[in-house]
Amino acid sequence: MKRWLFICWLMVVFSGSTTALAEQTNVTWARQIDKLTQHKYLEHAQVGISIRSAENGKILYQNNGDNRLHPASNLKLITSAMALELLGVEHRFETEFRTDGEQHWSILDGDLYIKGGGDPSLTMTDIEDMVLALKSQGIKVLKGDLIADDSRYDSIRHSKDLPWSDEETYYGSAISALTVAAEEGSDTGTVAVEVNSSEHVGGKANIRLVPAYGTMSIVNNTKMVSEDNIETIAITREHGEETLYISGEFPKNHEAIQQIISVWNPTDYVIRLVDQALKKHNIIHLGHSLRKKTPSQSDVLISHQSEPLGKLIVPLMKYSNNSYAEIFVKEIGKVCGRNGSWQKGIELEKEKLQQLGIDTDKIVIRDGSGLSHINLVTANTVTNLLFEIQKYPWFHTYLEALPIAGVQRKEIGGTLRHRLGKTKGRVQAKTGTISTVTALSGYLKTDHEDDLVFSIIFNNVLDEEKAKKIEDEIVSILVHS
Repeated sequence: MKRWLFICWLMVVFSGSTTALAEQTNVTWARQIDKLTQHKYLEHAQVGISIRSAENGKILYQNNGDNRLHPASNLKLITSAMALELLGVEHRFETEFRTDGEQHWSILDGDLYIKGGGDPSLTMTDIEDMVLALKSQGIKVLKGDLIADDSRYDSIRHSKDLPWSDEETYYGSAISALTVAAEEGSDTGTVAVEVNSSEHVGGKANIRLVPAYGTMSIVNNTKMVSEDNIETIAITREHGEETLYISGEFPKNHEAIQQIISVWNPTDYVIRLVDQALKKHNIIHLGHSLRKKTPSQSDVLISHQSEPLGKLIVPLMKYSNNSYAEIFVKEIGKVCGRNGSWQKGIELEKEKLQQLGIDTDKIVIRDGSGLSHINLVTANTVTNLLFEIQKYPWFHTYLEALPIAGVQRKEIGGTLRHRLGKTKGRVQAKTGTISTVTALSGYLKTDHEDDLVFSIIFNNVLDEEKAKKIEDEIVSILVHS
């Protein structure tokens, strides 16, 4: 009996010692973090930090954890979670060639509809494959019109708060249910502009569009200069135009450069690319090209399905792909509320967040990507979400999509591949950056194998890159605590 009481006493003593040691460790890194928040890089900035136990959700540290701040791309943590929950891991986007006519020998006697299903991953290669599949059915002539149908979503192309200056950028591309990405994994509604050396100094550099977009005008004001000069190329597109303005100097024998630019009207972009593909594969189109809704009485000729949503969130999270996030919001609205709009999608997201115990009356969501400066969340809200979703069946898919710090391979490390190298494999988190804002939120494992959930949000910073160094120092302290 005495032996048993002695063992119990030892258990209590050592259990208390372990708890005390853990608490002392927390106090130590809490002081270190407090000191970092006073760093000159954060002078007069707004700080929001929340750290929880991933095991029980207990808040271990917070600094202005309930203050509303702009999350930048950390909002994608919410968008991705809501997409997986409301649409499902296996959800796919479908693009179709349909017709209201009939095939007579090699002639399609009727209109050919390109019915958009919102696929953000659709590329020119996919369009080529669909056209080749059409040709394999023996079709050589399209007698009717070539019609683009983007009616799955509403006609609003940009979220409420996007400035005109961002519309030309790949990250501010227009959103449509029928759209094409410049290349696999890139933002959709975009074209890649390649600038390459030409032979003669004093002449113009060579310009190429990928995919080739014959109706986009190019104003080439470049100048070839000798090899010892610096490349100063600038590529712009004005609001409401499909004209590219390319200027600056390009040194002879300099390696080619590429910049991805958004197109003004992604639906028209697709219909022209399909028309080009038809010509390339010797399918004669006799009618016009226009936009119209596909009639209900029509037949599917060719169907292309995207990868499942569980794979599509990888470029969204790893590369911070804005257009994927915005399309997911509209798709939530369409699938769950019969209205493919930002307004409906966000409304449904908030309803689900309420079920998770998140008070959505205290946050502001205006888009899916976090590009809006009107979005407001708290660091505690972010860590609460990250803790709660661990119990969902799709969580492993979500976690695997997050960038892994210090892993150089882009498809794994994503936007964290060049950060936190000494924590390699221990930090899975989403980055966030817009002007004057930087954020980092996710999961980490300490050297003592404790799992933590964290959110760091800095607003009103003068230099985002310097502020990111503070983020990294905080995370390093946590990992090595």
